[in-house]
Amino acid sequence: FVMFGGAEIYLPGDWNVVLKGIPIFGGFSDERKQSSRVEEMLPGSTLVISGFVMFGGIEIKDALSHKKLGSA
Repeated sequence: FVMFGGAEIYLPGDWNVVLKGIPIFGGFSDERKQSSRVEEMLPGSTLVISGFVMFGGIEIKDALSHKKLGSA
């Protein structure tokens, strides 16, 4: 549940993500650079994100890029 704000979720680029939810004046987005090759996805590494977003957003970002920037 996100309202009047945002959430960032950091995941490896080889994870498959399924975004299910109800966005009202907000949204869900996957900002990772992903390979178009299905065989590079890890089998069984699928995360389903479901929820409710109102006046905010949920972003999926690349964990590797986050780590390279020196963020905790």
